[in-house]
Amino acid sequence: MRTLIFSGAGSPFARKVRIVLAEMGLPYDEDVRPGLRPPEELATLNPALALPVLRDDDELLFGSDLVIEFLLERYPAPAAAGAPPFAARLTRPEAHWHDRKILATINAFADTVVNTKHFRGEGLTGESSRYMARQEARLRACLGWLEEQATGEGFWPGCFSVLDIALICPLDYAETRGVIQWRDHPKLVVLYERWRTRPSVRATAER
Repeated sequence: MRTLIFSGAGSPFARKVRIVLAEMGLPYDEDVRPGLRPPEELATLNPALALPVLRDDDELLFGSDLVIEFLLERYPAPAAAGAPPFAARLTRPEAHWHDRKILATINAFADTVVNTKHFRGEGLTGESSRYMARQEARLRACLGWLEEQATGEGFWPGCFSVLDIALICPLDYAETRGVIQWRDHPKLVVLYERWRTRPSVRATAER
């Protein structure tokens, strides 16, 4: 049996994996708790002290993209979860490197959203910290570039893709926590609204 280990139902990184597991129809147990886990505990799971972590029989994997890539390769026939179908690859074969750039930008956005939320909680602002000013500039730059790449059908027209999932999760996180206003990017709004009612997305939303 597989177990997904993460901290807090709001984690955009864990939610990304949870949506993929739902799309693929793969059952799993959850080891989830609120707050930050002690570094000593995380060190027993991986050297990066990263979550989520997936235990799947003999494999112990960390980092959402690595976990998803493993799932897509080990279980190559996802269950039909809805229409349009779930794309059973990280990237389009004919646009692999472009899609990798999209995923890298989304990951930078997601990391920065979470970091910005926590640093602001400790009193840092763009006015008081050059580092925070850089984080806020990165958020805006990522959103602007992703707006140029998105289509009315998401990043992979005709499919519900990991690229779409990867962006939906930090957009939700950013909005619910007031990290950044992104609804002034109309194509990203269309993408988000297109997928937010999909069963796997609804089932993993914070309550």
